[in-house]
Amino acid sequence: MWDNLTSGIQQIRPGRVRALAVSSADRNPQLPEVPAARETMPELANFDVNTWFGIFLPAGTPRPIAEAINKAMHDWHQTEEVKRRWAEMGGVSLYGTMEQFAGFVNNEIEKWGAVIRKEGLQLDIG
Repeated sequence: MWDNLTSGIQQIRPGRVRALAVSSADRNPQLPEVPAARETMPELANFDVNTWFGIFLPAGTPRPIAEAINKAMHDWHQTEEVKRRWAEMGGVSLYGTMEQFAGFVNNEIEKWGAVIRKEGLQLDIG
């Protein structure tokens, strides 16, 4: 099964569950002995699936407000409490600039949009 590392790591560390791979592009620093799935076979060379979180603001939010929120997030990510919690959960903080986050989100939209188009998936609401 696939599970978020942030919930599964508490089972992996004491050996109750054996991790075969992580879905991220790189190995997780909390479990360096567990390979990234893309390392396991050539067909998975481009495999990179992550759970991520970010903050979105309404279009037209004045840049100084967005920058202030981004700075607050940066400062929060630098606290020892947050660093310790990420390590406990097996999470990796990828804090970046607003432009880096926008680029990341656009790449995710393109990546998953390509999957949706390739598979011919549709959302049926009703």
